[in-house]
Order: sequence, then C-alpha cells, then structure tokens
Amino acid sequence: MANPNHAKIPVIITEEHSTDVGVAEVTNMWNIIWPADNVVGSFIWEWQAQGMYDKFPERWAIPAHGSAINDPKTGFRNAHGFGPVTADRLTTPMFPFLKNLYSPVTTTAGEVALADGKFAVPIQNRYSFTDLSELTCRWQALAGEKVLASGERPHCCQTAHFGGRLIPHHGGMDTLRLEFIHPDGRSVYAVNLRVKS
Repeated sequence: MANPNHAKIPVIITEEHSTDVGVAEVTNMWNIIWPADNVVGSFIWEWQAQGMYDKFPERWAIPAHGSAINDPKTGFRNAHGFGPVTADRLTTPMFPFLKNLYSPVTTTAGEVALADGKFAVPIQNRYSFTDLSELTCRWQALAGEKVLASGERPHCCQTAHFGGRLIPHHGGMDTLRLEFIHPDGRSVYAVNLRVKS
C-alpha cells in the first residue's frame, strides 16, 4: 500500500479473513485498508459457517469430507465454522465486532470530557462519495440504563473526512450514546462513550 504506484491501481480483496485469525489481526488489516483510496471493496472469508445437519440418520456415523466435527448422535457436520453468521443464520459474538469495524462512520473516542457545558465528540467519515450531511445523529444522556435526555441532530457533519458533534451535558449522566441513522432508517453506527468524571 505504501508504494505510490499501487495508489493508481484499483484493488478488490477477495478473501479477507474473519476473526478466526484474531481480533487484533483483523483490526490491523482494516487500519491499512480504510486509508487506502485504491481499495474499492473487500469480501470476507467466510461470512457464513458451513455447518449443517444431515437429514439421513444412517449416515450420521460416517465422517463428513473436510468436516472438523461430525456428531454421530445428531448428524451435525461442521466444516469451517468461523463465520460471524452460523449456517442457520444466527449471529455470533464476531458479528457486532465486524459491524463496527466495517462501519463507514466511527469515532476513536472511548470517553468524552465536558467543556463549556457540552461534549465534543470527534467523528470520522469513511464514505468516499459523500459527507455525513445525509445522516441524522441521535443522542442519549444515560445514567446506568436510565435515559436522562435525548435528541436528534440532523445533518451531523458536513466535512469530507472528519467532523464532530457538540452534545449538551445533563447532570448525573455517566454515558453518552450516539447513533447515526441513514435516511432510509437504517442504523449505520452506534457507540456508548464514557463520561469523564
């Protein structure tokens, strides 16, 4: 990626690792991918685990080709079970991690400090074709699970790659929750930020 000639060549990564190689390794890889403007896409290997149940009990005791696990009592054959989604479409703990990692909107902040009665939150826009003016920012001031106050900020950022949000302070809050909403109603990104005491 550091070679200037590479920036002229569009790249599609066809077999990106999921977290079977480790969370740190996947995070490090995306720290390289996100700033690389020539990377136009990346496909995870593998999205769905390939395990399945065999419908024929007479075959349950026969080892499945390429299967890591073959349960002779249920017929479940698990081959390459590393996906963030199981064969029956249930999500694994890997799913929310990858959803945040792939998000086109993010923040590097883990906590926020009060300044002049407001919290300044740094926001990064990873979209390559738009600013964040199309998104709505919803916020909640929380004390534990209790919602003290909430609101919306339309047109949250009108800068190309970096921006911020100023959110008012509410007494007793220990967490600031932000959520960015696409015009079609989808939640693009959500984060809980600790409030510095």
